[in-house]
Amino acid sequence: MEKRKELLKIGFWFYIFNTIPLLIIATRFLKYITGLDSFLDISYMSSATLSHFMSLSLVEFLIYIPFVLIFPNKKFAWIITGTISTVSLSLLTLDSFVFDIYRMHINSFVLELVFGGAANQIFSFHYKLRRM
Repeated sequence: MEKRKELLKIGFWFYIFNTIPLLIIATRFLKYITGLDSFLDISYMSSATLSHFMSLSLVEFLIYIPFVLIFPNKKFAWIITGTISTVSLSLLTLDSFVFDIYRMHINSFVLELVFGGAANQIFSFHYKLRRM
């Protein structure tokens, strides 16, 4: 039981520190926010952004907890935290690029555009490498 508590502590600190790269990626969304004229507006936006991305990081921690309770192994816990963190940071980065293009986050409509039958009419993918 002591090992599980130690792994949960490690996971909690990982959750706290994983919020930092999420916030760094979140700065890509800030260029679309207008109308921040007063200190109150700026403080609200700052606290809302911080709490939103801490909540996303909390979701990662909640995914981590069952793995640690079932398999209390430190090496396995680090692999799980690294995997969860990499996937979430990659998805958020991808979402920021999609938001740059379409001004909407990844949703079923965007997934239908990318993976649907008419994807070749919207996107052009080149499979051949050009020689220089």
